[in-house]
Amino acid sequence: MKIIIKNTCEYVEIIKEAISDTIAEWGEGGLVIEAIPCTREKGLRISSDGKNATVHYSSLTALLRAVGILISYGDEPFTKEEKLRFNYLGNMVDCSRNAVVNLDTLKKIIRSCSLMGHNCMMLYTEDTYEIPSEKYFGHMRGRYSQNELRELDAYAERFGIELMPCIQTLAHLEGMFAWPAMQKYRDIENIMNVADEEVYELIDKMLESMSKSLKSRKINVGMDEAHLLGRGKYLDKAGYSERVDIMYKHLQRVVEICKKYGYEPLIWDDMFFRVNSPNGSYYKGFVTEKEASLVPPEVNLVYWDYSWPNIEPYTEMLEKHKVFKNNKISFAGGSFCWYGGVLQTAFAMNASRSALTAIFNNTVEMDVVLITEWGDDGAYTPITASLPIMIMYGEGAWAGDLSDETVDKRLRVFGEALEDFYAMDDVNFTPEIEHIRGRDIMLTHNYLLHQDVLLGLWDYHAPVNPCEHYRRTAERMRAIADKKTPLSHVYDAIEKLALALELKANLGIRTKDAYDKDDKEELRKIALEVIPECIKRMRAFGNAFRYQWRLTNKDYGIEVFDTRLGGAIYRLEDVAEVLLAYVDGKRDSINELEQERLPFHTYGKEKNVPISCFYIQEAQTVGRLI
Repeated sequence: MKIIIKNTCEYVEIIKEAISDTIAEWGEGGLVIEAIPCTREKGLRISSDGKNATVHYSSLTALLRAVGILISYGDEPFTKEEKLRFNYLGNMVDCSRNAVVNLDTLKKIIRSCSLMGHNCMMLYTEDTYEIPSEKYFGHMRGRYSQNELRELDAYAERFGIELMPCIQTLAHLEGMFAWPAMQKYRDIENIMNVADEEVYELIDKMLESMSKSLKSRKINVGMDEAHLLGRGKYLDKAGYSERVDIMYKHLQRVVEICKKYGYEPLIWDDMFFRVNSPNGSYYKGFVTEKEASLVPPEVNLVYWDYSWPNIEPYTEMLEKHKVFKNNKISFAGGSFCWYGGVLQTAFAMNASRSALTAIFNNTVEMDVVLITEWGDDGAYTPITASLPIMIMYGEGAWAGDLSDETVDKRLRVFGEALEDFYAMDDVNFTPEIEHIRGRDIMLTHNYLLHQDVLLGLWDYHAPVNPCEHYRRTAERMRAIADKKTPLSHVYDAIEKLALALELKANLGIRTKDAYDKDDKEELRKIALEVIPECIKRMRAFGNAFRYQWRLTNKDYGIEVFDTRLGGAIYRLEDVAEVLLAYVDGKRDSINELEQERLPFHTYGKEKNVPISCFYIQEAQTVGRLI
């Protein structure tokens, strides 16, 4: 469809650029829009007869969202009035787990999200930003230069989006501590030694760098998941202190540094809850009124929660947050793009819908609401695959509409369809577990692809006959990729993955079964035919993945994927040689195949039925890649 603004509007050039990634184009012969500024607080009103539309808008954010809505309705008449429920709505893009998203992709996300009504974005950078005096900080990790951040900041501002820094000032600094030169800042594991004054000098440099790079005076300073705080070099230097006391003292120091640069600090607030938790869990913990009163009033507390496909757990945690009477409260949900190489679409939609519904039904006022797009396990899923979740948050925040129908309608503005995103789940949900789709997270594709054929560490949980399922999945992905939509490269990579899984998924079971039956002809076939073809398909997947990676991210980080997949391929070559040596009588047995296949998780009671695999450590153990 074609659209054009008929009256004088200062944002015409911005609108032209914003719609460049949509099914619409600028020009006469389509929908004519009259754009009228108004004083409606954070709101908009649209009236369209399908040929002419009037938009009353309170801000650039509201106007761009209105344009996105008009594109989705096309020539359908409608009237709509909306208001943003929060002060800020946007994405938190993880740029620290191997993938550092390139500027072209970030600019595209900015344009797309402006049409959804987003008005902020956080870049999660642990050590992937420049501190000029610290050469090893982010070295060889693809860090953003100050000039790159300034360029991106100015671009986001054009579209009404505030680019907020999101860093770490306590833990989650594995990348920094990889360098011997940075060990002087370390307490234990990935945590800084807050007993050392040099640490606060470094934190000052962190905030100084961000203050010179981005205009926003909101900054997320992290501080989450510092489980062993004070148990390493801190203990040697300062003696024993309760973790909570160290945390509050450190927070106060960081707040003072924030004041120096005019910052309002946000922090992930789980550490306060973990103190009184029976098992260290965020969600089992609580905060007393006395403890809440110790949090500096300047601190904006971010309640993060991605875990539940139902409303009740979010409601319970929101109630617990009412104890913080002096602080702003914000919320971060998730797109579930961080489990292997495929978006967990059905679970993400259910969890997002539940979280937002709980927020809407609660009296806790939210300042900033974010969709986190973490990159755990190597950032294998491209950030652009999170598109439907970005849209759902926009629809919920502005219209209170969390339906699949509306998300699909908005997705089609960008040339995509929700049913195609749901189809991605097929690589995880084999027929044995189809009934739990949308209610559980599954990493089936990841452990079946990477696990060792002879060790078979997850074979107890692997389907016996998944080949037909993955063949059909590959066909479906190919059909979607052939539509030549903006995300066709994502479906192309998943197709190649499914083709590899057609052979790899049950290769361990097949090999073990042939060995137990002493079927040497089958073992010879596996060695000479199946494994070479499987390797060929895994290489094809690797090539598609690399293309997808470099389209989305900087080059840095791809080496982690290459090492993992390359190791699996190299091991398959060795397995083929071992099998041939056995069938040719050059060895009497294969030690690994003599062993019983035990369940990796004892809660997996049904044999040959996939079970949840939530954690990176589990996926790494599967492939012996520690």
